[in-house]
Amino acid sequence: MNRILFIDYKLEEGHVNFNRIHINALKDDGYAVSIVLHRDIADQLPFNESEYALILPRLFNKRPGHPILNRIIFILTLLYIKLHIHFQEYEAVIVSSCEEISLGLMPLCRNMYIICHGNANTLGNRVKRFFMNRLARHNYFLTLNEYMAAPLRQAGYPSTYVISHGCLPTPGTLHNVPPVVDLSPYALTLFHPSSKTDPAFLNEILADPGFISFIEQQNILIIMRSAAPKGVPASSHIVFIPYYLSNQQYQSLLSQVDIVLIAYPADFKYQVSGISYECITYGKRLLAYQKPALSYCKDFYNYDPLFAHKEQLCERLTYLMHHAEAKCIVTPQDLHPDYTAVFSKTQKK
Repeated sequence: MNRILFIDYKLEEGHVNFNRIHINALKDDGYAVSIVLHRDIADQLPFNESEYALILPRLFNKRPGHPILNRIIFILTLLYIKLHIHFQEYEAVIVSSCEEISLGLMPLCRNMYIICHGNANTLGNRVKRFFMNRLARHNYFLTLNEYMAAPLRQAGYPSTYVISHGCLPTPGTLHNVPPVVDLSPYALTLFHPSSKTDPAFLNEILADPGFISFIEQQNILIIMRSAAPKGVPASSHIVFIPYYLSNQQYQSLLSQVDIVLIAYPADFKYQVSGISYECITYGKRLLAYQKPALSYCKDFYNYDPLFAHKEQLCERLTYLMHHAEAKCIVTPQDLHPDYTAVFSKTQKK
């Protein structure tokens, strides 16, 4: 198996880095990769125009807040791809993300390798389950860890395999990027890179004078990439960034902070956090608000990065302040997406 077609038909803005990681992994392993992406995604990636089998025009961009219209757009996008691509020229077709109804109605071909990000969350929906059943007959599902794979296998999809999310390469110099936040006055800095935050957790720490007193006494700065909730008392030790950060600003800030904090909402299920893999790229310590979906993070560190409540967060922070040996124990190379292993299993069937 050599010629691979890699497709992302949904215009997933949050998957720009994911697509880059997996395309590079395939190329690094010697595969000849042709790419199908939306123009807005292709413009953010370092691949040559000659590497694209098809670039999807902006006509097929999603319309925010219009789920039914977007599903129609997905179907039209898939039809457009089918009309422009000769799938028989490729030995494997990888679909980078899946909306069950559109891909079930308009499958591109048989024996697709369909990467399921949050699709296990939709198995309780009868309509989506019908189309997942349909896709499962002639294709393979890929998930990013065993926790995500379990509900798909339990649903009767044995052709479900695991591929690592993978990590981006460490970026080049960022010395000329103006600082977003002055970190120098603080003993310890935390950055919550995601705009998605568990509101209950955020309200809990912001409304607790004891927690605020703790971070002020310990001279800890917390940077949240979101707007400040209404009625939050001002503190020089909690900074909110409600505006857009350029990729260089984001990378610069991530590279400079001491600890990455993630506290996803309750609906974060059967997914992985791309940010947790960015921590490995940058060699950053992590603290994550406890969710079953984030249990894999324990394998990346020589300490427990998960906390269940604000008191435990304070305990973890105190520990990390006094234990320099607490660190990430895996490398990007350890988490390389190994498609060769997946292909070898599926080709035996």
